[in-house]
Amino acid sequence: MKKIIGYFAAASAACFTLFLISICPADAFQVPDTGITECYDAAGNQLNPCPGPGEDYYGQDGNLIHNGMSFTDNADGTLTDNVTDLLWQQAASATAQTWSQAVSSCDALNAAALGGHTSGWRLPDLVELHSIMDLSQTTGAAAIDPVFTGTQAAAYWTSTEDADDSANAWILDFGTTEDGIAAKASTKYVRCVWEVAP
Repeated sequence: MKKIIGYFAAASAACFTLFLISICPADAFQVPDTGITECYDAAGNQLNPCPGPGEDYYGQDGNLIHNGMSFTDNADGTLTDNVTDLLWQQAASATAQTWSQAVSSCDALNAAALGGHTSGWRLPDLVELHSIMDLSQTTGAAAIDPVFTGTQAAAYWTSTEDADDSANAWILDFGTTEDGIAAKASTKYVRCVWEVAP
């Protein structure tokens, strides 16, 4: 009986997911690929080439390349993400800041009219910041395309606040590639985003 209930629950979850996908608008946020192109066996040995359909170890991240990361340098201090349509500050802040200072730094880009925009610059949310993390970058210090300048292999603020404690916010570390929660009074690095209007 438990097995039947488990199968039913799994089938229901799959149907609900397909339903959600079917109602998503065409211009919904697209998630870029992780950048990983290598494949490995169970012992951690790299497989070259990656296995094909029907072969052992097929279906890992290195097999499934879609929405490959692509950025356009706008030559005005901004980069356009060609997958998500988000506009990014090209050069990250050189100094770590508290969360409120980070919010103010993004507001200051509006006054400076970065990329010609006098409003709309803000801290990215956690999903947006994750979208520019490039896990294929193994030679540099930070897990991000080098077209983004000044990136530290360290934690960056997001606008996503901790649901359990408003004194905290989510961060993403471009050195360890991990996300987590930090006190807003602590200091982290900043890269701002501007959302292109549809």
